[in-house]
Amino acid sequence: MVRKQIYIALQQQKTLKKLARTTGKTEAEIIRAALDQHIRTLEFDQERKEAWRGIQATIAERMKLRPEATARTWTRESLYDDI
Repeated sequence: MVRKQIYIALQQQKTLKKLARTTGKTEAEIIRAALDQHIRTLEFDQERKEAWRGIQATIAERMKLRPEATARTWTRESLYDDI
């Protein structure tokens, strides 16, 4: 492990000490767990962004298709006319 020195707010210190008492874990264990969780959240967000870029690319490709290419025999306007 690598030693790090950090500064935290007074309220964070109080919360950290309370968590350590109630969970029976050390303050360092709680900080490491919180950091691991934050890293997982960031990685998940990145995966979601990549997935969304893929969806956007698919949408862009589909929007380039003409209605005939999709085997659709109706238009939006014709549906409104029918109603």
